[in-house]
Amino acid sequence: MPDFATFNDLNRLKLNINEARIIESAKTASVGKTVFLAHSSKDEEYLPAVISVLEDHGGKVYVDKADQRLPQNPNRKTAEILRSTIQTCRKFVMFVTTNSKDSR
Repeated sequence: MPDFATFNDLNRLKLNINEARIIESAKTASVGKTVFLAHSSKDEEYLPAVISVLEDHGGKVYVDKADQRLPQNPNRKTAEILRSTIQTCRKFVMFVTTNSKDSR
């Protein structure tokens, strides 16, 4: 696969993965995660495929959606937890889509 993936690539990959297993893996504690995956919540349907690609390359992916430490409504505590988690991960990967520009 090239250094980037298209939505078509991700859709093809989704056919061959166990989405439930991948999301469950991302729900484990943030300890030991090596890749912080920044994404727009509007792109959730692609998360299993993106996580799968990163895991296939040796990453242990952190996804904020799965972090139960985060408050229900985003606030300063949310920002503190995310900043701290980013600092503990070795890699920061941003899933860039047309939705990214509107994501906080």
